[in-house]
Amino acid sequence: MPDEKRVVLVKPGDVLVIGNVGDHSLVDLQRAVDHLKQLGFVGVLLFAADIQLDALTPDDVANLTAMVQTE
Repeated sequence: MPDEKRVVLVKPGDVLVIGNVGDHSLVDLQRAVDHLKQLGFVGVLLFAADIQLDALTPDDVANLTAMVQTE
């Protein structure tokens, strides 16, 4: 539901996945990702439209899995 609002607790060390960010230049998206990583997020994954994890390549899934694994 696109009109639904959520409050989500995220902390440094988390992987942030954001959907529906819209169309932006790669420079703007990279700037946003770099800023979020400076805040302590381990990884940031942005989707222009709805989040579709099935659209990720096997390498993308492996990288995402590595980011969320704990020691």
